[in-house]
Amino acid sequence: MAFFDKQLILGTLPFLLFNNAVLQIGTSHWFCQKQECEKVKNQYFYKYKGSYLFFMCGFHKRSEVRFLDEWKVSTRKPKILEADVRLFPLNSDREFTFMQIHVDARNGGLNKPLLRLVWMKNYEGVENHIWAIILGDSSGKVYEKIDLGKAPCDFFKIKIEVLKNKLKIWLNGEVKVVKDVGYFDKYKNYFKLGVYLQQEKCAKVVFRNIKEF
Repeated sequence: MAFFDKQLILGTLPFLLFNNAVLQIGTSHWFCQKQECEKVKNQYFYKYKGSYLFFMCGFHKRSEVRFLDEWKVSTRKPKILEADVRLFPLNSDREFTFMQIHVDARNGGLNKPLLRLVWMKNYEGVENHIWAIILGDSSGKVYEKIDLGKAPCDFFKIKIEVLKNKLKIWLNGEVKVVKDVGYFDKYKNYFKLGVYLQQEKCAKVVFRNIKEF
């Protein structure tokens, strides 16, 4: 199987991805951490000229980078994750996640993401769109789904920012979400990117020009 297209994923990295991150392959356990991950090269995670490819198959399986910085939504310093992204649904027949704001579940924290950016094959008759799925309260039981538009065929730019209890999401420079998430301030959070499956199928995501700070 060809896991990447050399002509499609050329790019440059403005920083070293694994200075402040770990890699998770298959399960939530760390496959490697920090600079050890720079040596990894397999069918699930592959680096090519400044781009990173993530591939996975199987329900609740993942190939993801987990950034180590943790913060609350009330942060007075902007917390930002942005990247150029290209989605390859392959044989996905439901949905997969490619970027997240996740709660630190240690010390009794809620083991759920505040935000998931997902590709959905079909949701309420809307096909092949990108959705922001946001927890609507601190209980982890209320969800809001926001349609960000049809999934582009090529690379598109996503930017996520959290500052002073406000969550903002841009797609190709256009603001798509502005939401007060102050209700979530009792939790510590961190960014993730890669591919996380919500079905027994396969998907692939390529990232370039990643920035996390």
